[in-house]
Amino acid sequence: MTRPITFLLLLMCFTLSGCERYVSWNQKLTLHFSVPGGTKTASSVVHVTWRHPEYVMRSFVPGGDNWHNDLKGEAVVAELGEGRYLFALIDGQSSILRGSLADADAVQYDRDGGYPRYALALSKAARDQTGPLDVPRARWPRLVTFSDIADPTSVALVDPDDLAASFGAGSALEAVTVEVTREPVTEGVVEGGIGVACPCELHHTA
Repeated sequence: MTRPITFLLLLMCFTLSGCERYVSWNQKLTLHFSVPGGTKTASSVVHVTWRHPEYVMRSFVPGGDNWHNDLKGEAVVAELGEGRYLFALIDGQSSILRGSLADADAVQYDRDGGYPRYALALSKAARDQTGPLDVPRARWPRLVTFSDIADPTSVALVDPDDLAASFGAGSALEAVTVEVTREPVTEGVVEGGIGVACPCELHHTA
């Protein structure tokens, strides 16, 4: 009885450990502004994890065709004068680097391997990326501001192509870059440093 049970347990451990592959990295998103009198940058670091089901298990695991991601960190916060803050929302940031690489054809699609292998290759390419990468305009994060920083209901969308409408003449978002970094995840800036009552779009803890 002991040997069959031990073998079964070992087989289960091997099978379960092979159900998913995890690819993760720390990712720095930087906004580049022109402002009256010069230029300015603002950035934050988030931790991104993509979970990819193993190909052998996809037919046997419920939801095995799904790709999942976890994101930990905060929105990018930029002070653009007179106590006014711009926030680049965190939702969608897990896909910014992978998507930018896909748009640049950095990973070739393998017809034999299909989309699963391509998706995993994208995640690995993102993790191994060196140096900043320009984020295509279509993948820029959503931007918001608050007319009253102490009132979450005063939130308003900001047009990335017309920052002057929200922050005055001479303010413009010139570019957005993303890169893999060894810097720690940004924490405490939104709630601790600025005091915003933080909705989930500004802060992810897992």
